[in-house]
Amino acid sequence: MKPGIYSDIDNDTYHSMEGISKSGLDMIDNDPASYIWAKNAPRTVVKCLDFGSAVHAYLLEPDLFKSDYVKAPELNLRTNQGKADKLAFDEENKDKFIITHEEGKKIALMADSVMAHPTAKRFFEADFKAEQSFFWNDPDTGELCRCRPDMDIFSLKMLVDLKTVADMGRVQRHIEEFRYYVQDAFYTDGVKAVTGEDYDFVFLFVSTSLNCGRYPVQVVRLSAAAKFDGRAHYRRNLDEYSSRMKSGDWESITEMDRPYWATKNEDVL
Repeated sequence: MKPGIYSDIDNDTYHSMEGISKSGLDMIDNDPASYIWAKNAPRTVVKCLDFGSAVHAYLLEPDLFKSDYVKAPELNLRTNQGKADKLAFDEENKDKFIITHEEGKKIALMADSVMAHPTAKRFFEADFKAEQSFFWNDPDTGELCRCRPDMDIFSLKMLVDLKTVADMGRVQRHIEEFRYYVQDAFYTDGVKAVTGEDYDFVFLFVSTSLNCGRYPVQVVRLSAAAKFDGRAHYRRNLDEYSSRMKSGDWESITEMDRPYWATKNEDVL
């Protein structure tokens, strides 16, 4: 794969392509063997709805949403007619992701909530490209890397990543748990390697839970210190990835202690 920007790669194809991504670096960080296992283990494809992906498609790729998703009609499943109508509808739309009538209403309300936020609205009113794939060779290791920003707002030199979150009060915890600070550094470095431009990076969080009758929205920019840590962490992971790619040794064993809750009340021997 040659370095560059690709706009014609669908999401499933992108995730199966060569090159290390941020999710791959997460696996390297947690257990290097899991990275090569994920590439080589047999996989059974099961078509199931991912609500977050549906929200992404609705907001970022409306044409994809119309072609891949369908909202079920409001049916009374307590009646035989309602059950029969559901079976007929499911069969007619078996090649699409079916969202319930209530899920469809919720997705539309969440999108309206995003557009009610002045900063988020400015992003969507600007010229942007959604789900472009960036490929580059890391200058230190030579390894092929890739990323796929949700929004490339080239007029603002800004990358935006849309995240759904069940509880807006847990955003900071998610930034740590899911290593979003690593994503920030990896994406901005990668896009600069491809375009030569310095891009800003922000997260657009939208809650999937109501708060006072609304779906909260928050735009987050990470601090310089968080970005610095993210760069240090991904560099360490990328160096290990490169070393294992060259050696072909992917073995690793995860060491675990007893859980804290099992030992906190035991007497000290």
